[in-house]
Amino acid sequence: MPSVISHPVTLKDVRAVPILVPLLRDEEVNLIVPWSLQSAIPPLIEMLGDSRLEMRAAVLRALEKLEGAQGSPSRGDFGV
Repeated sequence: MPSVISHPVTLKDVRAVPILVPLLRDEEVNLIVPWSLQSAIPPLIEMLGDSRLEMRAAVLRALEKLEGAQGSPSRGDFGV
């Protein structure tokens, strides 16, 4: 069965992450979902410069979870 999406999709809005995660189980699109989720990392890293401590803490937790699944780098890898 042909895939609905045949090329990687670059995530432009990190709010799409909760929508994409369940698609990891969808055989029609699951091969491109990891690529899209990985593209969320640069915008998250950019948000570490936010003026609000709460936002920086939330972003750091999200990055740690994303990176933990890939091999857990140190916090220094995120520039904090």
